[in-house]
Amino acid sequence: MVFLEAVKGESFFALTSYVVVVLVAHVFRLRRLDELSALGITVGALMGFGLAVQFGIRSFWQPILMGLSVGLFGFLFRLLKTKLPLERAA
Repeated sequence: MVFLEAVKGESFFALTSYVVVVLVAHVFRLRRLDELSALGITVGALMGFGLAVQFGIRSFWQPILMGLSVGLFGFLFRLLKTKLPLERAA
């Protein structure tokens, strides 16, 4: 499937950049960075890229699709953090 091949090809770069951003935030003690929302944005970017490749979108609509998926997954991961806080589970 074209979607899986596209996501598999880009996932290493996306997840590596996510890890670097989280590590830099921890080194400089940036408390405002929400790791779960950043992960949602990374997953949304991967899903948007995979959908654009799957449907052959290469024009004006590709950045719109990417923005919608980044916003949707960022929102869903932020909602997941508010509904299931990890601090309370420990």
